[in-house]
Amino acid sequence: MTADSNVSEPAIVKRPAEKLIEIVGLSKRFAGFTAVDNVSFDVARGEVLGFLGPNGAGKSTTMRMLAGFMTPSAGTARICGHDVREDSLAARASMGFLPEGAPTYPEMTVLGFLRFVARIRGYRGGELADRVDHAVALTTLAGVRLQPIETLSKGFKRRVGLAQALLHDPQVLVLDEPTDGLDPNQKHEVRTLIARMAPEKAIVISTHILEEVEAVCTRAIIIAGGRVVADATPVRWPGAIHSTAWTRCSGRLPILRRRPEMRNVLIVARRELGGYFATPVAVVFIVIFLALQGALTFNLGNFFARDQADLVPFFNFIPWVFLLLVPAITMRLWAEERRLGTIELLLTLPIAQWQAVLGKFLAAWGFCAIALLLTFPFVITVNYLGAPDNGVIASGYLGALLVAGAFLSVGAALSAVSRNQVIAFVLAVSVCFIFAVASYPVVTDFLSRNVPVLAEVARRMSVTERFMGFTRGVIALRDIIFFASFIGFWLFVNTVIVEHRKAD
Repeated sequence: MTADSNVSEPAIVKRPAEKLIEIVGLSKRFAGFTAVDNVSFDVARGEVLGFLGPNGAGKSTTMRMLAGFMTPSAGTARICGHDVREDSLAARASMGFLPEGAPTYPEMTVLGFLRFVARIRGYRGGELADRVDHAVALTTLAGVRLQPIETLSKGFKRRVGLAQALLHDPQVLVLDEPTDGLDPNQKHEVRTLIARMAPEKAIVISTHILEEVEAVCTRAIIIAGGRVVADATPVRWPGAIHSTAWTRCSGRLPILRRRPEMRNVLIVARRELGGYFATPVAVVFIVIFLALQGALTFNLGNFFARDQADLVPFFNFIPWVFLLLVPAITMRLWAEERRLGTIELLLTLPIAQWQAVLGKFLAAWGFCAIALLLTFPFVITVNYLGAPDNGVIASGYLGALLVAGAFLSVGAALSAVSRNQVIAFVLAVSVCFIFAVASYPVVTDFLSRNVPVLAEVARRMSVTERFMGFTRGVIALRDIIFFASFIGFWLFVNTVIVEHRKAD
């Protein structure tokens, strides 16, 4: 204070750090087993929390509940004030999550994968490019950004997973084994990056490496038997100094963007459709579909012997070809996500579960539409040989697309039942077969004799019965409503199954 000053200098008041993660009484119970039991703690801005414990202690379960992948049996967790149950999308938007094993889509390039995540998070145009470039630079991925992820080493795959978690500059980071698989130099780079980010964020790191806790963590929690048994400050090594050198790509960009709900559906559909054509699946399916349809139409269907200018033989075999081939498409939709672990990545992004379900379904349906379009030589052939009613042919194609959608919705739902694709295929074929033959005389006669009340129900629920009207050129509103309701019901079932079995 100067000699002529009449006022005192204000006292410096140290304000308590802002709590960005708050966990109160969090519990998770499975059948006859409690994985997490009444866990409570909070993490403030500027803290790096090391989450330690033996295998089966409840670390991953706690982190999955925090990330919104699992629903708590009791208690609550909040991310930046957003309840992970009541306001899940906002909570997930405020957080960057690196799941165990750093799952990614192997057929995508590094750049394509990060752009997919950025689109889900609401970025577009120049903002999207800036975010992706910044994440690539932070994790030193520039040299491999155009490579398919499946060709990368374990260490690079881990860095891709870390890049997607950092992409939107979240206030909260939850990282499961962020340095697993990295060489000593890469581990040092990641630890330095975490230390630089720490003053502006709340960071939780699950690890079994004590050196890592000592290097970057300001606090450590030990969990055993689903309960917190220790909460203390680890001994720090001299090199682990927080730095304010962390530079954001653009701190003014909001994390949570309001956007039309269908945009996320289309983003997922685009990624899924690209996945078909990035593997031999697309070519194999289309070749088999065209070969089967050609053989059945021209040989068993007696296309030329009938001497009629129509595509009746073509449409007669459509439901049966789809009965075998559509489950081959859908068996990978959710079973593959669970096998790769990418279901945990997808459903901890700020995307509603129904959006992911609908996006995957639309991609598969679009793929079937492409396969149907490639049968145009059949239409050209019949028009060359005669003068068919092209309106009836168009109606038949519409019906074929609806049959494909019906079988796809069943197959997609059953794909979520098991991570085994063979089981998913068999289940889908079996259920679709029931709906295909429900109106056949052998079925209706049997039901009429034994369960009369179900005979008419079976006929009305038959996919092939509804399809036949389209092949005759009759587009009835009741049939459109039937297919729309059928598909909608099975998509709802798909959403429910994914919710209940996603963590199996």
